[in-house]
Amino acid sequence: MSSEVKAGSLILGICILILMLVVGFIQYNNTQENQSKIDTILTKLADKLNETKDSYGHYRQLAIYQEDIWGNEIKISYSSKLGNEVIEILEVRSAGPDGKLYTEDDLFQTRTNIVPINN
Repeated sequence: MSSEVKAGSLILGICILILMLVVGFIQYNNTQENQSKIDTILTKLADKLNETKDSYGHYRQLAIYQEDIWGNEIKISYSSKLGNEVIEILEVRSAGPDGKLYTEDDLFQTRTNIVPINN
């Protein structure tokens, strides 16, 4: 193989490597940007729902439909525990880019509401 062919192959290899790095950087930036966008959406929605309480101080469980940036429905769930007080937990969850809930790419926000039990 001539030195010109070797040099051409080396230059082609370097160009392919640079292209792969640029594509990877763009994908990384898009992922970071998307995570930032969805985190803002989830935070605002969780804060809004956290402020929505009945006259006793309990969460009002509203039926709200909102999509994440990937077109999937954002899941809103409420749970509670009873002890000396009622501990309510609000979770607002995006299934993330894979569209499947409860996988490692999910993004979510939780809020906690504690309501004393009057004896």
